[in-house]
Order: sequence, then C-alpha cells, then structure tokens
Amino acid sequence: IAPILIAKLIISDHAYDKHTAPLLRCYLTNYEQRNAGRPISGRIYHTIRMSKLPKNLALTLSLVSLILCHIIVHGFSLRENSDVSCGANPEGTHPAVDALRGGAAYSAVVEDIRPQTKAVILDFLASCAGKNTSREFHIQGWRWHFMSLMRDSERLERLAKFLLYDIEERGNSGLIALEQAVDYLVNFNMAGLHRVESNMFVQWLRDNLCNANVIEEFCGDDGNAVTDAFRDVIDKVNDHRVKSSQIGKELYERAKAASDESTTLHQRQERLNDIVKLSLQLSARLRLMRVLQETLVVPAIALVVPSGNQKSFNNRVLLNLGILESRVHLVGMHDAVWESGIESEKNKFEKEIPYVARVMIERWRKSLYDPKAGMLDYGIDKIS
Repeated sequence: IAPILIAKLIISDHAYDKHTAPLLRCYLTNYEQRNAGRPISGRIYHTIRMSKLPKNLALTLSLVSLILCHIIVHGFSLRENSDVSCGANPEGTHPAVDALRGGAAYSAVVEDIRPQTKAVILDFLASCAGKNTSREFHIQGWRWHFMSLMRDSERLERLAKFLLYDIEERGNSGLIALEQAVDYLVNFNMAGLHRVESNMFVQWLRDNLCNANVIEEFCGDDGNAVTDAFRDVIDKVNDHRVKSSQIGKELYERAKAASDESTTLHQRQERLNDIVKLSLQLSARLRLMRVLQETLVVPAIALVVPSGNQKSFNNRVLLNLGILESRVHLVGMHDAVWESGIESEKNKFEKEIPYVARVMIERWRKSLYDPKAGMLDYGIDKIS
C-alpha cells in the first residue's frame, strides 16, 4: 500500500517530475481497478498527504514508488485476468489517437520516436496552443485512408487464415480470390496512399513544419530545435511508408506463388502462413504509424497551418488521385470510419464529405468498390 499512497500524494500535489506523474497514475489506476475490493485507507492517506515533504525526499520517493508500483501491478496482472489497461479505452483504440480527432488534445504516448524529439514537439504544441484557438485539421482524407488500409490489412489476415484451414475444399477459387484481394490492398489502396505521401504530402509537411523562421514567428520558440524535431518525425513517417511498401511487395509475391497451379498443397499452406504473418506485420506497423502521425503530426498541422492552406492541399490530392480512384477510396474510408464505431469520427465524416458524395457511396460500392475490394470478404459467410 505504501508506494500507492506515495503515488497519490505526488500526483495530487502535481509532481515535481511531470513525466513521472502520468506513469504513476497509470499504475495506480491499474492497481485500484484490479483490487476494487481492497480500498486504501483514507486515514493513512490523509496523514501522508498532510506531511510537508522536502523536495529531494519527494523526488526520491517518487522513483522508489514507481518501481514498487510496477512490481505490484505486474505481479497482480500475472495472477489475475483483466482487460483493464492504461493503453486502451471502451472504443478499442489507442487513447492518443482517440483524444485528438483534429488536433484538439495532445498526448505524451508516442512510440518509435526518440524521447527528446517527442518532448520538443509536445512542449511546442502545449506552449503555443493559445496562438491558434481553432486548431482545426482539415486533411481528413489522409487519416481516413490510413484507417481504410488498416481495415483491409486485417481483412486480408482473416481471409488468409480462412483459406489456410480450408484450402483443400476451396482450391483454386479461394487462391484466385486471395490474389485479387492482395492486388487491391497493395497495388490500389496502399499504392494510392503512398503515391500521395511520396509525391506530395511528405514535401508539404517539410514546407510547413520544417521552416525555422515560420516556427519562430508563429510562437517565438527555438525554431531550429522544433523544426529539427519535426524533421525527425517526418523522416520516420517516410521510413514507415518505405517499409510498409516492402511488406506489400512480399505479400503480393506470396499470393502469386500460392495461386500458381504448379504449387503443391504443402507449398500453398506455407505461402498462406507467410501471408498471415506479413498481414500481422503490416497491421502492427500501420498502428504504430497512426499513433505517431495523429499524436504529433495532426495536432502540429492543425496548430500551425492555416485552414485555407490545408483545404487547398486537399483539392490537389483529389486531382492527383483522379475522380474514379477517389470514389473507390471514399467507399473504403466510409466503411473504416463506420466500423470504428467512433461517433465523433462519423460526425466529422458527415461534416467534411459533401452530401451528394455521401448519397452516392452505396452506388459506388456496387459499381466500383466491390469489383475491386470484394474479394477481401471471400468466405466471410463461412467464418463463425
């Protein structure tokens, strides 16, 4: 109980170390939720709460309590099954992602980025928030396209698993469906997103977030430090894109090999197993990218880039994709948003997408989307 009490003391007194408090709060939440039947004594807590601890002692106790809380929480988690987690919420997505929705809030939970880089950007976002009270993010197509790709990756994994356990019955028809499904995911959906990112979006990000003079004029911060941090993040976004493309290439090669008529049953099973693993790798990388982008990139654009500039870029993206391709992507984005179950995301979709386009989605699904992406749902009626 002692480390939990100390944690409560430090958190409620606004810990001297602002990075330690969120971790303590996370462990504290886990501990109390896992042990709802063991309330902490309010009297003991009150006694410690009223103690006038010196600063150095409080810092020392915070570190000790952090270690002990870690041991306690993980000790209980090994013995008890629980869905309670500081990294999840009722809607099933990362809190850092759900909190944003257009740059309205910031989170310190960012993976795959150096702590110093993360700290510089988060400090910039927090200290300069008052410079732009609207903080609206308008390039929603980028976010929704990402959600669509994540959804399709999970659908491909499901299809490959289905065929892996039912390959003898499904035969060539299932493998042809698999090849068509991978072709859509890799050569259409992913290719469309990556084409926009590599040809337009990455450079647009650099132009708007890596200009030290603009940053200094906007907020008065050290422009070089902030732009260097954003440059690291954009490089990481680009690196993730390249690695995702490599996974996509491997997926397509495995799907082609699996559908080859000269391939033996054992070889087909090996290829299908490879596709399951690669789909999982792709999904994991996409989730990591989404947390990175929405936690650091989305709020930065919303804060720094004027709405008119963002909307102008949106129009350029639509011209780059073309009318027919944009319609197919729109159906996939719609389905990803609705399957997410996030009401705020649905409301944003209805606000940003013109009424006529929304009315046409079901027609475009039948005439354009299903002929391309429909094979991702092959055999879904057989999956319990």
